[in-house]
Amino acid sequence: MAELNLLQEKILSDGVIRPGNVLKVDSFLNHQIDVPFISELGKEFKKLFGDRKVDKILTIEASGIGIACLTAVYFGVPVVFAKKSAGSNMDKEMFATEVMSYTHNRKNHVVVAKKYLKPGEHILIMDDFLANGCAVSGLLDLVK
Repeated sequence: MAELNLLQEKILSDGVIRPGNVLKVDSFLNHQIDVPFISELGKEFKKLFGDRKVDKILTIEASGIGIACLTAVYFGVPVVFAKKSAGSNMDKEMFATEVMSYTHNRKNHVVVAKKYLKPGEHILIMDDFLANGCAVSGLLDLVK
């Protein structure tokens, strides 16, 4: 678990606690991505979940995409991300749920086109950071 210790060290060195106990990690994940560092985390996720069948990785736009993509490289699977709005070019058949954003203190309506999540697939759900579990539980609603 050396890489997770690396994460703790990165948070201690580069993270900033904002009012409301919000951890600001924009210097390496949210606004600027430290690709070599996040790639190391992707390797660790592969070690942690590599004994399970994973067909796709599911996350929420936008901050989760970077870490999900770098993890997907090690699994050799695609990333599907829940969009916070359904654009005019989005498929009509979609899964939808609401997810509470701890950072923005509001609910986000998120959607995923049904064609990207098939029955029987094994989905690894990832979020950029686990604040209180709301994003992960919302994504679980999508795949149920």
